[in-house]
Amino acid sequence: MKTEAMNQECRAAKSAYIKNLREKSLQASGQVFVEATVSTDGRTVVQVWLPATVSEIVKDTAAAVRRGGRPAK
Repeated sequence: MKTEAMNQECRAAKSAYIKNLREKSLQASGQVFVEATVSTDGRTVVQVWLPATVSEIVKDTAAAVRRGGRPAK
């Protein structure tokens, strides 16, 4: 039992480290990473990678607001 708990802890630490590296890489390239946690036990079951840059998203949103509509999905 103790070994399994240690294994789970190591897997969680590795997963957090890799996630952090991905986020830093995307931030450096100007891309956006969105992650939604949608379960009661805290597991991540949905991950979405948006290849658009933040400036493209802001421009699209601003243009839609000026038109009185919603941003493109």
